Amino acid sequence: MSPENDRDPVLLEALRISNEEDDFERADGMFRQAVEDGVARSRWAHGTFLASWGRLDEAEAVLRIATANGEMGAEMALAGVLSDKGDIDEAGAILLPKAQAGHADYALQLADTLAEDDDRRDEAEFWYRSALRGGDEHAPNNYAVFLLAAERTAEADSYFQQAVDQGDIKALSNYAESLLGRGVTARAVEMLKRAAEEGEGRALLVLAEHAHSIGDQRQAEENYRTAVDRAVPGALVDYATFLAHTDGRQQDAAAVFERAISERDLSAHWEYALFLDEAGRLEEAAGHYQRALEDGVWKAHLNLALVHAALGKPEAARDQFNEAISIGDETAPPVYAQFLSDTDGTAAELRAVLEAAQNMGLPADELAEIAALVSR
Repeated sequence: MSPENDRDPVLLEALRISNEEDDFERADGMFRQAVEDGVARSRWAHGTFLASWGRLDEAEAVLRIATANGEMGAEMALAGVLSDKGDIDEAGAILLPKAQAGHADYALQLADTLAEDDDRRDEAEFWYRSALRGGDEHAPNNYAVFLLAAERTAEADSYFQQAVDQGDIKALSNYAESLLGRGVTARAVEMLKRAAEEGEGRALLVLAEHAHSIGDQRQAEENYRTAVDRAVPGALVDYATFLAHTDGRQQDAAAVFERAISERDLSAHWEYALFLDEAGRLEEAAGHYQRALEDGVWKAHLNLALVHAALGKPEAARDQFNEAISIGDETAPPVYAQFLSDTDGTAAELRAVLEAAQNMGLPADELAEIAALVSR
């Protein structure tokens, strides 16, 4: 996040704080001051900052104004925030006009956005190909990832190789990770090491996971620590999770989880909650599941429901079960139905769960299990 050709001291200080310090209030105040002073692209910078903290509603509001004012980059940033919030349709509508006008970068972001919706993958592929024709440097890698998800492996390999030949180090890492998953181990590890040496942090994490999977704990920890030292996104949480599953390292794991939280990794509360839950520290786990929900990890509703149930808080558990069902968590209805059956759930409540499960299209065997509880 660095507005070009801008030397406003207030905005520069806001950018410095957001990049180097963990002080939301101070950075937010500086961004607001820059906006008030009319500094160029300050709303775009502020909105991007808010999004980085997971404050998506606030980011959306700021970026809508920036987009209306024509600030460079605001349109794409707004589409990104809307996509993160699950509003694929509006995000796509924002990107579509310029994608149609031949802007390859817009075409690629549109493709990535549409690819999140299983029902719009054909549209996504059209725009990936448009981005390729337009010469976007990131398009071969992103299209390869898309093809790989569709199990079109040979095509994916071709585009990965094209991206690698063009010097895309992220593609080198992604291609290697794919090969590793297919058992082409020696070649994949060599490619991952090369990608890591050239600065691709994700490669270090994949190497660490591979070392762990083959029982080389020393090498795994060395790779995780190197990734942490390089501030690779997600490295702290991955390292903490590794420590959590290493005998005698639970205290170390807790310390790394807490550091990840302090450094604003948006998955940290969720992963730490899972760790605390497994350790039987349920009150603490509940707090972190709640914070995970605030970070947009909606699957935490069901976990929080189960923790409340275990803590003897049935009404709080009910609220979270209902929230899980309302957002379409297909794992929730069978669990909620069993909870209601085991407690003081009414027939009406069980019938409502069965209806929700039917509307979700759950498998026949799961519907039958819930129906059996209703008819008791």
